Amino acid sequence: MRSTRHDGLTPPAGTPGRELHDVLMQLPGVSAHEHQLGGVEYRVGDVEIGHVHRHVSADVDAGAALARAVVRRGLAEVNPYAPDGWLTIDLAGSGGLRVARWLFLRNHRRIGAHGRLPSAG
Repeated sequence: MRSTRHDGLTPPAGTPGRELHDVLMQLPGVSAHEHQLGGVEYRVGDVEIGHVHRHVSADVDAGAALARAVVRRGLAEVNPYAPDGWLTIDLAGSGGLRVARWLFLRNHRRIGAHGRLPSAG
């Protein structure tokens, strides 16, 4: 499976979502798909590494323990609509793009090592 790069999935140039998209699409095995609630979902195989809404907000599974630490530092908010460990990050906020990039890359590495996203309590 190779990346899907047609118009509906590539965020507009100059947006934080586009910067993140460009980084993610360079990673081996990453593909972009429509997210069920709108936006772009990034996967390795069939496993989601995170998704972006409206090119400015990212939702990513950090695992419960890491999510608590990230929230305590004010770098993200708990995603109230997702299971425990999911964060919502303002990509345009201070450090938001950097934190999102790190968490997406972390998930990519974890999936590569395990073939799935292992639980990270």
